[in-house]
Amino acid sequence: MKTILLSIFAMACFTAQSQRAQFGTYIPVDIPIKSTMPNMSTSVGFGISGMYSPFTSTPFYIEAKASWGTYSSKTLNQTYSFGDGSQTQTNVTYRSSLHKYLIGTKFMIGNSYSTVRGYVTPQVGVANLRSRIVIADPTDVDDCKALERKTTHQFSGFV
Repeated sequence: MKTILLSIFAMACFTAQSQRAQFGTYIPVDIPIKSTMPNMSTSVGFGISGMYSPFTSTPFYIEAKASWGTYSSKTLNQTYSFGDGSQTQTNVTYRSSLHKYLIGTKFMIGNSYSTVRGYVTPQVGVANLRSRIVIADPTDVDDCKALERKTTHQFSGFV
């Protein structure tokens, strides 16, 4: 993940002087198909993109995108049992996230540089779904160290 982000940033810095390069941020909204994923809600997050046109005379770009979003997050006050049998009340955070890393092309519709312009962008990449549980330490007032952090589910696949 760090390599992809550094590559996108380096590409944007290297081509910043060129009119053929663009770098930006966006808000991804991923809506699941309820028949396939009935328990997943809509994921809203943050994304960065960078694109470069190798040809000055055509509206063709090579584009790389990365996005991170959360589709479920809740904190509940629950009872935590230690190995010696003692118990405590603490906050337990359940968080499920979706991360995507894409590369593809972008074909701009028309050659004019107007404020609003359509495009077609076929892309391929990898998506990662992950669910984590964080059990807070009730004696740690700064939330620096949790009693337990555990990834309960992780799935990666091509998109």
